[in-house]
Amino acid sequence: MTTLTAEISGKLVTVTMSPEAFEILPDRQVPLVAEAEILFSCLIRKRLTFRNASPDLLSWPISDNLHVSVRPVLYELCRPEDGSTEPNMIDFPVADIGALVPKSIHIELVHGELTGTFELG
Repeated sequence: MTTLTAEISGKLVTVTMSPEAFEILPDRQVPLVAEAEILFSCLIRKRLTFRNASPDLLSWPISDNLHVSVRPVLYELCRPEDGSTEPNMIDFPVADIGALVPKSIHIELVHGELTGTFELG
């Protein structure tokens, strides 16, 4: 495992990466953004998604090729109980985004796809 740390909004964030996930970073043309998505709606869900860096995306560098972002979202409507359709998600502003910065992130490469988890705190 490779461990990277950075201070984000006054919090120490630790990112651990499997060797396979860490190996893809040096070859990237733009930084990978590990986005901590936190859904506040009819339920609360958290998931780690990945995207290429974008100039309009608020993110903090962990290394030259890895950034962390926080995305608070909510559903426009509550999701049906049978889960048959995914409602549209919308971003919403948070007064103190630093309060939602994860304390730890774990990233792996599984079957060629990046996957991960994060812990708040």
